[in-house]
Amino acid sequence: MVPEASGFRITRVMLFAGLFVAMQFGWNSARDTGLEQIAIEVLTVRPAAWLINLITPEIAVQASGTRLKAAGGGINILNGCEGSEVVFLLASAMMVARLGSRPPVRQAFLNFCARDFFRF
Repeated sequence: MVPEASGFRITRVMLFAGLFVAMQFGWNSARDTGLEQIAIEVLTVRPAAWLINLITPEIAVQASGTRLKAAGGGINILNGCEGSEVVFLLASAMMVARLGSRPPVRQAFLNFCARDFFRF
């Protein structure tokens, strides 16, 4: 692998930070909207309940809105607890990383497809 000039490295760090800030700003702008509801209730709580019931069916967890309910208690998943920041960091890193000969955007798209396929 050819060493990268420091100017390009600084540019990529700035691009990484800019992408992350833009995604985080966009997510914060979606607060109290249908997008937030879909992200938390549909993409986080329901799969979590399914996975818990798959691993430990005796607990009998139920997804109810933003809550995971079980006989002994439950947990409320709120904005900030759903892991979006980790996804934004991962997406930003994949978009600026040098990933061989493939174009970076194409490689990031393929990585996201693989991540989503194995997620559920």
